[in-house]
Amino acid sequence: MANVGSPKQCKRKLLMDVVESQLLYGAEIWANALNTANYRNRITAEQRRGALRVACSYQTISEVAVLESASKRETGV
Repeated sequence: MANVGSPKQCKRKLLMDVVESQLLYGAEIWANALNTANYRNRITAEQRRGALRVACSYQTISEVAVLESASKRETGV
């Protein structure tokens, strides 16, 4: 999803919620895989990418800032 001329905020949030539910669906099964840095980095990268889209932010923003910004947009604060 591009930041300009793409889905509105509510659609972005809906898409992020779908991805999050898919990731959490089998969490009990694959939770031990997070002990491996490679898998942990892959999940973190996907989470960051989604947060960038929800927050309509540039790639240069830090991970902590984009996650905070995306969570504020999701809750409407």
